[in-house]
Amino acid sequence: MKRREWVYVMPPPAYKMSCDLCYGEVEWSEFERHVWCWRCLKDTPGNPGIFGAPIGLELCKLRGISFDRIDLKTGKRLYMQIEGDKLVWKKRELKRIVKIDIHTGDTINYNLRG
Repeated sequence: MKRREWVYVMPPPAYKMSCDLCYGEVEWSEFERHVWCWRCLKDTPGNPGIFGAPIGLELCKLRGISFDRIDLKTGKRLYMQIEGDKLVWKKRELKRIVKIDIHTGDTINYNLRG
């Protein structure tokens, strides 16, 4: 089995995935296309949950489901973006933070390096 290079930021139960043997709760396996079941103590393909059918991305967004990923080599979050008819995952660089004083309405801009 091939080792994973990334995992989704949310745990498998957030995507309605479960163990295909005992239907127990699972977590991401170290292997691609597998989950780890603590009850069975093994890697298993698991039940696909929402990945078993076409996914309505806008509906998932409304329900708070994220398809962002974590790159396991760097530990960085990769944000899902739609480019044309394809999904891509990219780093997002934070360039500026704006602080607003809620009492006066004054704003302070902080420029970040990077």
